[in-house]
Amino acid sequence: MESRPSRFTATEYELLRVLSLDAGGVSTYDALLCRVWDQPGGGDPQPVRSFVRKLRRKLGEDPKRPAFILNERGLGYRMARPGDPLLGEAVNDLFTKHGLPELVERD
Repeated sequence: MESRPSRFTATEYELLRVLSLDAGGVSTYDALLCRVWDQPGGGDPQPVRSFVRKLRRKLGEDPKRPAFILNERGLGYRMARPGDPLLGEAVNDLFTKHGLPELVERD
């Protein structure tokens, strides 16, 4: 089976972009609803959960043991940070594999 970039919807790509900008930190449900869906905080987090589930599937993550998009129970999600001794290069490899811009480590 040939590996090729996944096709992301505009919303999926924006969610990935926002999570990657905050890599290593928690993106709360409210912040994601505001930044990706342009909704005020305090809304229903179900759209976020649904899109994260779709992204994990497209990225090839094991839903029972995700390695890149991590759930912070009751708060939101965190993307593994480039440079993490266990996952850093794997995060960049994942983005390259799926045709996304490589993450840049920030201070």
